[in-house]
Amino acid sequence: MKYAAIIGKNPSKGARSPKLWNKVFSYYNHPIKMIPLDVEEKNLENIIQKLELDDNFIGGAITNPYKELVLKYINNNCSDEAAKIGAINCIYRDKDNKLFGINTDGEAALQSFEIHFGKIKNKNILLFGLGGAGKAVSTYFANKYSDNLVCVSRKSTDKEFCDKLNCKWLHRDLINSNLVSQSSVIINCTSLGSEFLKDQLPFNSKYIDVIKKNTLIFDIIYIPFESKLIKECKKKGIKCLNGSKMNIYQAALAYFKSAPIPKNLNKIFDIMSNNEA
Repeated sequence: MKYAAIIGKNPSKGARSPKLWNKVFSYYNHPIKMIPLDVEEKNLENIIQKLELDDNFIGGAITNPYKELVLKYINNNCSDEAAKIGAINCIYRDKDNKLFGINTDGEAALQSFEIHFGKIKNKNILLFGLGGAGKAVSTYFANKYSDNLVCVSRKSTDKEFCDKLNCKWLHRDLINSNLVSQSSVIINCTSLGSEFLKDQLPFNSKYIDVIKKNTLIFDIIYIPFESKLIKECKKKGIKCLNGSKMNIYQAALAYFKSAPIPKNLNKIFDIMSNNEA
């Protein structure tokens, strides 16, 4: 029987992709299921090789912390955009039946942001985190807003990535109150504030006080529904968006590429969104 999978460290403990994909499979009576695969890093390459040899495996999703590693293990067989990002969140069979990687995180992030807040012009954007998701989100935001984008991370090697995007890079230790207060958009692409790090922020808590009321906050975390960043900003009356719609949209895009009919992206999104918070 054909199947899809989401591959990560522990997707069985909260990943939404199986629920979202299986809604669509069920709606169209496809005899396919998506399953979570919890994989230790030492076993990851072997698992990917076995999946590629298994004709029943149609593809699926890649989640943290393996978005960059899986790209390596499929021999960088990926879209041009994913190659630029250096990470994938979806794999499916190409015309040669090889596993092929794409990244739908960035497109989904930009789409959900602009639907919620509208398109922005000449606003200073401060983005935290350049892991797999952060690189995808920063790539798509840089395509439209590179002149006003500052990306913050711990790895000095990320500067080269940002140079390619024509945006600025800053080491996390150099964050200061002026930078935060002058930012019109703050995007959190780190895991700080997520389910297992609920009490943490992507920056020092003292900077919450300098965020202006008209700043737009986009935290791509969706479990919990309100991260600490969003909770603290909402107390100040600041407009916030979590990663829930982004997560559904990236899943719809990934399904659209990976799975059998239907090939109607809007319909897939509607089915996945039904009864979702």
